[in-house]
Amino acid sequence: MVTITPIQIDSSLITSSMNLRAGGQGGANGASSGVTASGASAKPIAPWQLSSQTPVSDLVRNVLTGGKFIDTGSAKLTAPVADKTSASNYKTLFGLYQGLSALSGLADASAGKNVSSYDMANYRKTFQSGLNELQKFLDSQPFKGFDLVQGKVATSLKTTIGAKAETDSYTTATVYTGPINGAVPAFQGDVAFGADVTKGGTLLHVDFDLSEMGSTVRSMGNVVNYMNGKLADAGVSTRFASVRTPGAPQQVKVGDSTLTLSTPPDTFALQIKGNSVEKMTLIPTDSAPAIFVAQNSGIAAGAAPDAQQQLLKFDASSDPVQSAPGDGLVFQRALDSNMTTVKATATASDGSVYVLGTVTGTVAGQTIQGTSDMALMKYDSAGNLLFTRTLGAEGAAQGATLAVSADGSQVAVAGTVKGALDSSDTTTDSATTDMVVTVYDKAGQELWTQRAGAATADDTANGVAFGADGSVYVSGQTSGAIVGGGGKIGSSDSYLMSFSATKKPLYDGTGGFSYTPKQVSRLQYGSTGVDRNAGMAVSGVNLYVAGVEDGHAVVRRYDTTSGKPVLASTRDLGDLQGGDVAGIAVQDDGSVVVAGSTHNGALDGGTITQPYSGTAKAAFVASLGADLSAQLTDTLAYVGGAKDQTATALTVSGGLIYLAGTVSTGVKTVGATTVPQTEGYISEIDPATGATSWSRQYTGRNGVAAPTGIAVSAEGTSILDKLGLPSGAVDYSASDQIVANTSARPGDGFYVRTGQGGAAKLITLAANDTYKTLATKISRALGFQATVTTQTVSGVTQLLIKPLNDRSKVELQAGPPGRDALASLGITEGLLSTDALTAKSTAPGSQKTGAFDPTNKLKAYYSLLLPSSLDLSNSNDIKQAQSALSLALSTVRTIYSDMTTAPVASDSSKGKVPTYLTNEISQYQAALNRLTGGG
Repeated sequence: MVTITPIQIDSSLITSSMNLRAGGQGGANGASSGVTASGASAKPIAPWQLSSQTPVSDLVRNVLTGGKFIDTGSAKLTAPVADKTSASNYKTLFGLYQGLSALSGLADASAGKNVSSYDMANYRKTFQSGLNELQKFLDSQPFKGFDLVQGKVATSLKTTIGAKAETDSYTTATVYTGPINGAVPAFQGDVAFGADVTKGGTLLHVDFDLSEMGSTVRSMGNVVNYMNGKLADAGVSTRFASVRTPGAPQQVKVGDSTLTLSTPPDTFALQIKGNSVEKMTLIPTDSAPAIFVAQNSGIAAGAAPDAQQQLLKFDASSDPVQSAPGDGLVFQRALDSNMTTVKATATASDGSVYVLGTVTGTVAGQTIQGTSDMALMKYDSAGNLLFTRTLGAEGAAQGATLAVSADGSQVAVAGTVKGALDSSDTTTDSATTDMVVTVYDKAGQELWTQRAGAATADDTANGVAFGADGSVYVSGQTSGAIVGGGGKIGSSDSYLMSFSATKKPLYDGTGGFSYTPKQVSRLQYGSTGVDRNAGMAVSGVNLYVAGVEDGHAVVRRYDTTSGKPVLASTRDLGDLQGGDVAGIAVQDDGSVVVAGSTHNGALDGGTITQPYSGTAKAAFVASLGADLSAQLTDTLAYVGGAKDQTATALTVSGGLIYLAGTVSTGVKTVGATTVPQTEGYISEIDPATGATSWSRQYTGRNGVAAPTGIAVSAEGTSILDKLGLPSGAVDYSASDQIVANTSARPGDGFYVRTGQGGAAKLITLAANDTYKTLATKISRALGFQATVTTQTVSGVTQLLIKPLNDRSKVELQAGPPGRDALASLGITEGLLSTDALTAKSTAPGSQKTGAFDPTNKLKAYYSLLLPSSLDLSNSNDIKQAQSALSLALSTVRTIYSDMTTAPVASDSSKGKVPTYLTNEISQYQAALNRLTGGG
């Protein structure tokens, strides 16, 4: 006889099972969340928990055909919810989840392979429409008892990108490494210089000569004391100081062990501590020409690229016969790591050096808006960075060329831009590049910007120059027809444009000016073949352009007497046979210098002073008369030997020609890529004889050095170089303008409003706005319901926004598409509330009820952290959108979890089971008893 043991049902297991079936959480000894506080109803199962949830592909198909992204009316609940507010919240949450899923599906679809341009355009348009629908949906405050914000929820917001504050101090690079009382090598020998200090309209002069220290050890402290004594005797308050940086112990890991190496010696720098009433100018007793070279160093290809953009300074008075690769090198500065190319460099009359390039990420603390941007950097003669300015392009911009006005008061930069740049760019073709030119003053304040070019073709800029009347000329090339330029000639043509700007005073109490630019002339020229402009130069009313026209090196002279360039003469130097033109310059005597590279040893450039050496490519330098007609004084010199040699940059100074370029040294295999290896060279050439009077050839990182720009400062090298001090005025100044310290442009903006769902007001940045004036704008727009102040931390001025009190709520939203300023300022869009981190939800079931514990799982505020600026413009933007939407979907699931995890007693397994559930358990037990014979 078989004995059957009756099966007994554990009620806690049944309770847990019911909870899970209802979409809740719980277990045999966990919280029971399948019922409400009153036990009236279960929680509905979320769409992502259902095997029958709507496929994302169907959601995407629906929105692509015009359907709504968020349709709360169609959201179904799998279990009845007695409380109407809770039911509404569930349906709203589920509808939102499907909308976010559709956006995520669009991002995934755009990241697919072989997506047609038509489909991509449709994805982008629909995605933007979905973001707009999402913002309006959240603006309506769709949830009851808690808030969901598209941006961040915080008690305050602070700009992470600030404006450099005036510090009245200047710190050099490292001058000395060693013991604190040791003799400093840089201070040995003949070290003498002067200083002019302007104080209250009085000019005070101080001479420093370290030989006056006699036998005193020339240590950092002793030399600083000597110089400060001289300043005090002259009645000057400015002082020198020694800045010590202690050596930090270095650690290396060997296997599983960490070894601490010996502590390196301390390093020391000099510092000038100035004040607001004194201006100091350092004057060397002797000086010589300095050569500045901008270059790429290293290999950019392969799995581990090591390319670095650099600025080098050479002492042109050093031994003309190179004794070592570094002979005559004053300094070598690595430019910002996000600078991918450097294109040009130029010196100003005050000894400063400008460098122009392209950046693909944050530079000098400035977050760029698009995929790349033009960046202008200014250095003093000692190589200290004075400022960095970005163009602020929405899409992509590249720097190409720059020029400094004769008096050094302005600098013009030119390059290309794709996509919207200013708020006025409403008809630009986002698929093609335009030429763009910007003029800054010497302090880095943007004066004006203008873009131009063919309507539906790519345009580039290769040359920029100031005219004698202050106008700005830009040369370049185009693959289309420039309106008003004369029409298309060949497959690609060169162009020449001129611009002027009207200056008007600002009546806002700042004493500033506004500039209104206009295009004065445009001219398209060239051959019926392929043409490439290589640069331009201006001398009086003569404007010269040089380039390659159907394979020939051609120079053109335009007369600008009438205000518009008129072709006056042309000189064809001959077939370059695969070579190129590097640039053009004008000597003080009016002669015109053209440089490039060629295989042709018989160019028509005048008397050959240095012959072509063989079959390898050689650099060439031609010196021509001012009117370009063939003259007996015209000369042509070839520079090169047995290896290919190119000229990539050209400048003139003091009647001499300075050339920079590359010498081929072979190739190197990097992964699957074959990389040409080159050494860089600089040559100082006498145009009359073609002889090289000074030269350097040097290596770069991983065997690659490629100069791209060269500039000469006639008196840029002196004893001050050894001390790390600049020649000329010591620049403490710092612009406080927002557009000068960020990638924001005039016309960019963002929205602010009080509370949620109220009317949003647009804050628009003006060219002369500072963080102080911006704080006033925001305060007024918010009806003074927020405390908006500025603060200076570590020499940087920032903006801080806080709600006025615990009843105030402030929301910041991104500005119009392409013109948003929040990202440029380093501000996250979102909601500000004094209780942002502590407030609890007031939704049903979230507060203490009956015997339940007062623990509040549902919060008052949730953040999607979904930027309004998301788009699908390129692969990087698509990846960012996918990541952000994944996080937003996770937030929705967290809200559901918090909604379905009701407050419970500390030991829920001992709580009373609802009557309806007890009855069901009894019925299950009776049925089992009958089946097993236990009844």
